[in-house]
Formats: sequence, structure tokens, C-alpha cells
Amino acid sequence: AWMVGTRVQGRNPFSKFAETWLEHIRVQMRESTFRIYQSQAKKIIDRFGDKDIRRIRPLDIDNLITDFARAGLSYQTLRIRLNLMKRLFAYAVFPAQILHVNPTDGIKLPKTATRVVIARKVVKKKEIRRLLKKYPFGCPYHIPILLSYHTGMRCGEVLGLTWKNVDLQYSCIHVVQQLSYGTERGYYFSPVKTRTSIRDILIDKRLVSILAEWKDVQKEECGVQNKFDLVCTRKDGNPVSKWSYAGALKKYGFNTHSLRHTHATLLVENHAILKDVAVRLGHADTAITANLYTHHTPTMSAATKKILDKIFC
Repeated sequence: AWMVGTRVQGRNPFSKFAETWLEHIRVQMRESTFRIYQSQAKKIIDRFGDKDIRRIRPLDIDNLITDFARAGLSYQTLRIRLNLMKRLFAYAVFPAQILHVNPTDGIKLPKTATRVVIARKVVKKKEIRRLLKKYPFGCPYHIPILLSYHTGMRCGEVLGLTWKNVDLQYSCIHVVQQLSYGTERGYYFSPVKTRTSIRDILIDKRLVSILAEWKDVQKEECGVQNKFDLVCTRKDGNPVSKWSYAGALKKYGFNTHSLRHTHATLLVENHAILKDVAVRLGHADTAITANLYTHHTPTMSAATKKILDKIFC
């Protein structure tokens, strides 16, 4: 075992240290995040193998990042791998005290690395109607689609919503958790993305009506089998997985962010206050909302023209 506070004598193979470090950080992050780190760390272990960690130089790190970039990896993947190495080698400096300096200090990502831009699509009303027709009331994906479209909630928040956090009387949803899945734990509730993600969302009358109807139907179909008290379930009471839901949307050209993006865009297009939209989406800053989740539309252009006509005519 690695002894914190004591310099380890003899060889210090990188692969062994990386495995020990991964186990150390496992308790510090969500399982889904850990799996990403574990997967990316394997690529680095494949390169350095059992090389003594004390013999890895900044040039070795820089060459590795360059090779990854030449292999066509995206900027985002390169950033994850470099950040992973920065954390790993920082731990080797302290508290492990195997290194005096961190060899990743000063290493930067190549500016030529490909930056993947996520296409953000505004879903038209006719497309929503077509989607809901393909997944009608009673289908496991019908309620998730409606919740995403009517509230702008994140996918994990939608699938992790429980009935105790739905107030139909006051038309309000309390967002306090999200649904996660681990290979060892199965389904479980995890914290929402950020502190500002804990929020109350007011919902429209149509959604209230559909949820009330679904609650009665679900109670008859699932009963005590809905052990998590989830709003979104399959007919046997089991949770709707993120992967199956994402697959259902992808089949018709959408992703799990499409409906969230559309919700925000429709609100801004209809003159909702940007600060309120940001709070509704769980953003700490309106700039995030404006830059990521609102989409310029012909309706907005027409509204701007009307303003110009009013000012200058």
C-alpha cells in the first residue's frame, strides 16, 4: 500500500499508483463521473505502464497529449485526460510525497484540438405532437417527454422526480434530486448538479391535469411495485433508464437536452424575464441561460423589427 507522508523506496510503477489513486478519489465523486475517470485513466496507464512515476517528465506528458490530439481526440476529451493527470500527479506530490514537483505544471492543450459543438435544436410544436403520438399516454416515455418540454428540467431530474415532490394543488414541482445508476448499487437518488439546481418550478394547468390522471393510472398499474415513488416508471413500476429514454428521443432526431433547450427558448421568445428563466432551469447566472439554452428564432427577429419600426418610423 502507498503510505501517505512517507517517501516510498524502490520502484514506484505508474500503473500501481494510478490504480491506488483511483480508489482514493472514488468516494469523492458520483459513480458516473468516476467511471469516466476510470475509463480515461486506462488510456494513460496504457502509455506509461509500469514506468517509475518519478521518471515521468513534463516532456513525456506533453508528448502524450500531443499524440492524443494527433489521434483525433476532441478538445473536451483531452481536457479530461490532462485534468486527470494533474490531479493524479498532484496527489503524488502531496500527500503521497513521492514527487517533489508536478510534471503536468505548465502543460497546455493544443489550440488546434477539435472542439465539438453540441447542436441545440428547438423542437417545433408539430414535432412534439408527433413524438407524443409515437409514445402515447401510458408509454414509459410519454410523461418524461411532457415534463422535459413543460418544465425544462434536466433528464436526471425528470427521471428522479417523486410524487412527494409534486404539488398538484399548488401547481409546483420541487427539484431536489436526480436518478442515477451504478453497476453495483443499481438505481439510486443522487444530489442535483449544483446548489442552484435545487428549486421550485411552477407548472401549467395542462401538465397538472395530465399528471393527476397519470398518478391515478400509475397507482392502479404499479401499486406497491413503484418502490421509489417515482413519477416516471414503466408498467412494472421500475424506473425509466436514462439510456432507454435517450434512445427513444434519438430515434426521432432529438437528444435529452433538446426539450430543455426548447422550453427555455419558448419562454424567452414570449418575453419571459431572463432571470426567472435562469432560476427555472437551475442556473446561477443568466449568462449561462442566454448563451446555452436560448435560441434565436424568426419570431425573435420579427419582434426586433417591430421595435425598430416603432423607434425609427
